[in-house]
Amino acid sequence: MGPEEFDAEAMAAYWRTESEEALTVARHLVEKADYSYALFFGHLAVEKLLKALYAQTRHAHAPPIHNLLRLALACEIPLDETKTDALLTITTSMTRETDDHSTKRLSKNAYGTL
Repeated sequence: MGPEEFDAEAMAAYWRTESEEALTVARHLVEKADYSYALFFGHLAVEKLLKALYAQTRHAHAPPIHNLLRLALACEIPLDETKTDALLTITTSMTRETDDHSTKRLSKNAYGTL
């Protein structure tokens, strides 16, 4: 599909719908006090919303990255220090949680306790 064929509005609508669904899941997980996975889905919601903005403003597919700060910068969103710190904190926390779960899963598999 060439740039002239890219449907920015349809792609942005797709990412917004995906973002809303991820946010709904995150809210349910918070209600269940499952904060680790709530953080993951919250991060996903923000990521997908940024990808919607990218598609809408750049008329192109968003880059396949998960770093919220990089996505925001790619969207040319003006960021102050507070917003930059928030995006970095969410990304870093989500990455750390994912790594912790992977490490625990690998450890359990290694000792055959699953």
